[in-house]
Amino acid sequence: MMKDSLIASCLNQKQVRPTIFCSTLTKKLKKLEEASDSDSGVVTMTFHLENGSQQQMIVEEGLRVIDLCHLLTLKFNLARSHTWSIVEQLHSLKIERSLEDHEEVLHVYNTWDSETSDRNKFVFRQDFQKYEFLKSTQVNLVPELEGLSDNITPF
Repeated sequence: MMKDSLIASCLNQKQVRPTIFCSTLTKKLKKLEEASDSDSGVVTMTFHLENGSQQQMIVEEGLRVIDLCHLLTLKFNLARSHTWSIVEQLHSLKIERSLEDHEEVLHVYNTWDSETSDRNKFVFRQDFQKYEFLKSTQVNLVPELEGLSDNITPF
């Protein structure tokens, strides 16, 4: 049932290559279903939206944040965008951080302390400044080097 609704929703979206996209999604769903039977490297996690709604997902080992963000946009029926991110909120430390696209979600989850992990949570939200430092050419990461190129003479 879950597979059919995800495939139907991806067909309704105007993708450049819907057959490749849907077949890849179907393969991922089959892997998740098979992995849930074997219980090796698979955890059911809850992801929260800022409006209070939540969604449980089966997360397998090796699933990266960027892939999970895409799956969550399908689950929550949200517009696909590169601005979606997963934020881990660590209740005991009273901090939060956006996970990087390449991080494996299950690995991050396994680093949580077992005593406080029930109060920690993952929040799925948009971060419009996620790649801002890459887009802005005005940002100087090393202020000491500012103006150094003015003093260099070409050969």
